[in-house]
Amino acid sequence: MLAGAIAARRWGARSGVSVRTLGQGSNNTNYLAVGGNERVVIKLSRPHREGGALDEYRKESWCAGRARELGVATPEVLEFGVFDGRAFEVQSFVDGRTPSASEAISTWQALGDYARRINSIPVAGWGRTLVADGRFAESWTSHLEYNIAALRPDDELVARGFLTEASSRRLRNELERLLRRNFRFGLCHGDIALWNTLIDGSGRPWLLDWGCAASSVVPHYEINEILRTANPGELELAAFFRGYGLSSKELATMARELRVLAALREIDTLRWAIEKQPGMIALGERARRAAANLD
Repeated sequence: MLAGAIAARRWGARSGVSVRTLGQGSNNTNYLAVGGNERVVIKLSRPHREGGALDEYRKESWCAGRARELGVATPEVLEFGVFDGRAFEVQSFVDGRTPSASEAISTWQALGDYARRINSIPVAGWGRTLVADGRFAESWTSHLEYNIAALRPDDELVARGFLTEASSRRLRNELERLLRRNFRFGLCHGDIALWNTLIDGSGRPWLLDWGCAASSVVPHYEINEILRTANPGELELAAFFRGYGLSSKELATMARELRVLAALREIDTLRWAIEKQPGMIALGERARRAAANLD
């Protein structure tokens, strides 16, 4: 087993080294490796993600390191590289458990505080691909201009019924306003949720998994990704905002921009799916609803 070979290389010929599967996500399989008094997690990408795994592990290392400097409880990336032709990552093990229902509100408040710290980390560029420490590969302006140009009368999304001519024009007008807006950009975790959180023996929440980290508009992107995937309840979401330090007035001020950015996210993802992953066209309903939410 590759994870066992990586563990053996780490600890040499020491006796008592053991490796077992810890869990499997959509992109990686995690193994718990124990050698002497040390426990680590070895992460190996699943086959469909292997091509970009090394770059993702490099990103996780930088993001986790910067977040830890700001007091965010997150595992330390101890090592990443290539072994026997496969990308791998070794990170510190967190002895914790999933938050209980009674801990949900306090955990979301702590995650709000973590998000504020993470979003304060300065970055250059935009998107999810880290090309150097603190620098992401893509351009926010180019991203907006591409999506504005695509919203034309002969747009395939109109022909397929995902957008109406009216919703397409409305979205284009909104994106043109965003183009003139001077947003603040920062590092975003991109997948803040209870399933990426462990509670240690002292009751402290630990935030895991930086694979979705990105440079984007803050706090808008972080909020929209939470609403898109984790979808916390009203009390939990209020606790997150409280932990972040966002007032009701601030949230009301950014409400329209949050909806526009959510529509941009869904429409852009749908265009990608049509071109690259036709089997994901089910995303069209999500895009249709997000565009209609701008009425």
